[in-house]
Amino acid sequence: FKLKDDIFNRVEIIPEGKNHGVVMILDWSGSMHGSVQATIEQASLLSMFCRRLSIPFRLFAFSDGYERNQMFKDIVDYGHKDYEEQYQEALTKKREESKRKLFGKVVNTTESEFQIGDVSLLEIFNDKMSNSEFNMSMENWFQLAMSIEHNWNYEGENGYDQDYGVPEGLNLSGTPLDHSIVLMRDFIKDFKRDYNLDICSFITLTDGASHSCFNHSRGNKHIVDRKYNKTFAMDKGYQRNTHALLEWVKETTGVRTIGFYLKDGRGRDIVWEAQNFCNTKTDAYGEQAEKQKKEFINTILMGI
Repeated sequence: FKLKDDIFNRVEIIPEGKNHGVVMILDWSGSMHGSVQATIEQASLLSMFCRRLSIPFRLFAFSDGYERNQMFKDIVDYGHKDYEEQYQEALTKKREESKRKLFGKVVNTTESEFQIGDVSLLEIFNDKMSNSEFNMSMENWFQLAMSIEHNWNYEGENGYDQDYGVPEGLNLSGTPLDHSIVLMRDFIKDFKRDYNLDICSFITLTDGASHSCFNHSRGNKHIVDRKYNKTFAMDKGYQRNTHALLEWVKETTGVRTIGFYLKDGRGRDIVWEAQNFCNTKTDAYGEQAEKQKKEFINTILMGI
């Protein structure tokens, strides 16, 4: 994977005199293995770009494998019983402090139309960080991404520090993309209000294929937004709920939505995947499809 030199040219230039903001979510699902390291690097570039221009921003990774009750076990649970009592007391104190930093509460959605489930938004970067905090976070997430890639490669292939594995709960898991979009709707509204933003961009970095966040996988699904006195249809065909949710967020928050779709290097399914993720109208067969496949393959070869 190549860090694209023109990534910032893909984001529309806005006239001066406007207050801007950027909110990003990054896919932390199992299907991202093989590309999670490059995605973290690309998201870090976007974050550095925002910091350089003093643009308020947030970068989250969405996951359904982060369990709050399991993240702060005492180290003695793992067999290290020979540590000094003083160390154990300090560890317990640190664990309790960490628990207090976990905001929000678990919501029972069994009787709701939404099934938010175990989705967690893990904050990676924000504009409030000092330089040292930002650099430390970047180092930690780079190490985490490389540790994850190591799980899918032969030992020593990546040449990173192999003394540290992936912490419990931070491995790649499911794909609660749609769930995260539902949660981000209210966050974006608060984010725009808190920073008095004129323009805000919502960026997703994902390989798509979200789990459903609705109780009924088929049928006549709608979101009834009482504040705006409007009903939003969610049935947009196969794997179209994500598009419908983004339209709902866009219309009710005034945010711009920008999607980076991540895929492997095969060009065989590029047209089919573009139909599902980008809602393109290109036929999967014929001259136009073959042209798109060749263009994609040539772009990949140029980036190697």
